[in-house]
Amino acid sequence: MHGATMPRTILSSLLLALVAGVAACGGADAPASAGTTTATQPEPEPAATPRDTCVATFERQRECTDIYLPALVDARIANDVPAGIAAEAAEPGGRDALVATAQAEWANDSTDASISATCDGVLAEMPPEHVEAMVGQASQCLAAEGCQAFVDCVIPMTVAMWQSAPAH
Repeated sequence: MHGATMPRTILSSLLLALVAGVAACGGADAPASAGTTTATQPEPEPAATPRDTCVATFERQRECTDIYLPALVDARIANDVPAGIAAEAAEPGGRDALVATAQAEWANDSTDASISATCDGVLAEMPPEHVEAMVGQASQCLAAEGCQAFVDCVIPMTVAMWQSAPAH
């Protein structure tokens, strides 16, 4: 069964999609100071870095684990990513086993230390043009209210990234 390696593959390709998409989220709409008559305006909050946004995205996924992981597994099955997962899911109890494996791996992969290391690694390899391409949608996903809306936004973004990624 491929299930033991599926979550690591999930995490890797998910990161490529999410880090690309979340780079400019946060800080872009710094509040303007209203009614200030002093000569010195307060400095706006600095924009979130791509790393900050990557970490925030994983933290949000962690908050939404119960909805997020099954949706991610379902997207992988529907797109057969990695190859063979759709057949594995079609076996009796296959989807449930894949979700259970993903949950077990996610318990480790979603720790603060793992999130930090993963974001650092992916950002070191991410071409700048990929970061620029998905800024708008990622901002919408992070701004979504509630886990279902967040997941409904993030999963199509992830699938689009899988579909545009070169084969390994």
